Amino acid sequence: MHRLPIHTSSSGRLGLFENRCTSDERHQAVNQLDGKKEEHPLEFARLAHSFEKLEQTSSRLALIAILAELFRSIERPDEIEKVCYLLQGRVAPFFEALELGMAEKTVARSIAIAYHTTPEQVFTLYSALGDLGLVAEQLSKEAASVSRDLFVTVSKIGTGLTDEEWRSIRERTKGLVVDHKPARVSSLIEPGVWLEPKIVVEVLADEITRSPIHTAGKVGDEPGYALRFPRLVAFREKDKRPEDATTVEELIEMYQRQGKK
Repeated sequence: MHRLPIHTSSSGRLGLFENRCTSDERHQAVNQLDGKKEEHPLEFARLAHSFEKLEQTSSRLALIAILAELFRSIERPDEIEKVCYLLQGRVAPFFEALELGMAEKTVARSIAIAYHTTPEQVFTLYSALGDLGLVAEQLSKEAASVSRDLFVTVSKIGTGLTDEEWRSIRERTKGLVVDHKPARVSSLIEPGVWLEPKIVVEVLADEITRSPIHTAGKVGDEPGYALRFPRLVAFREKDKRPEDATTVEELIEMYQRQGKK
């Protein structure tokens, strides 16, 4: 496979593709003709802005003007070549055997992990929509909606409160007890009593670990995330709503950060 590295410089400029073997010779010839004028690489932001203007334009004369402006802004001959390929929807000449991309299964699994679903569900949507990009877009919208309404499990707590505080829980939960798992709750654990998700608590724990029994961040057969040695610190329903609780994304971010300490 022919690899095309993308890199950035300390100035924030981005090199699009690797240099061809003859680029140095072309540079030398152009420098001699131009009196060794210093050349600056094309900024990716400028290229992206030009492509965006092309997408928004239907007039042929306007398209030509935008392209002419883009070509005039390119100082390095080898970059003009590569921009021409991009305008044709390619990254290399037609005669050059070049393979890009990743296997569909790899992309589908990545999408499933990102949006807390299963690869099977991703492929079901793929069959209906015909494009993995559209699948990711739909799952992103669904995840944004669900994440605000779905409550997942992350720990079981049995410590942190005094006997009097434990007894007060009965008073706090009056009117919240239901005989089945609430629709907004995702849990593999069967508690002694189901409650509507209304009470907010603050919990302190030693660390975050992976767990097969908790649904926070669990996708398919992959384990979820859990709190190790959790202790209940305080009830927070007076100043916090259930929707204000720590999200799965924030939990995963904390899990990743603790490994870097």
